[in-house]
Amino acid sequence: MRIFEVITVSEYGGAQTVVANIAEEMCRQHEIYILSGGNGEAWQHLKGKVHLIKLDEHRKQISLKDIFLACKLLYFRIKYRPDIIHLHSSKMGVLGRLIFNPQKVVLTLHGFDSVRKAYRKFLIVEKKLKNRAAKIIAVSQYDVECMKEEGIEKNVTLIYNGVTDHYISADNKVDSSVL
Repeated sequence: MRIFEVITVSEYGGAQTVVANIAEEMCRQHEIYILSGGNGEAWQHLKGKVHLIKLDEHRKQISLKDIFLACKLLYFRIKYRPDIIHLHSSKMGVLGRLIFNPQKVVLTLHGFDSVRKAYRKFLIVEKKLKNRAAKIIAVSQYDVECMKEEGIEKNVTLIYNGVTDHYISADNKVDSSVL
């Protein structure tokens, strides 16, 4: 499968570490593309294993350049025809859900509480776009509860960051020995 991992910036952070870990694991059996802005170091150890696409127009702040970014995402959608698009960050989550086929989109919301409190404008947009993803991934039970309070419940799945899947049972309970 051809999989896009789309994230705001390439400087090291929690979400970038998640993307790097996913790409490292998935590139063994799939064709992985990481699309990101910036000149960060998060993907250095992945060179040669995954395809890196730099989004020059991309900045964390919302600006008119986002129109060019949306056009570039549309171009890459048409050129590469990805099977799955995994979006990370609020801004890429919004743009990606507008550009890509919702049935192919997986959105990971890294810290939904910050969207609720610090970036209220994104919360309004999140509510409008909540059905434009096949799956929304929360990274903590707290985020799941916050999403429910905001009316975002459909297709939400909890996946803890940094927990190997063999420690998690089918009912999403974590083996207490891990803690």
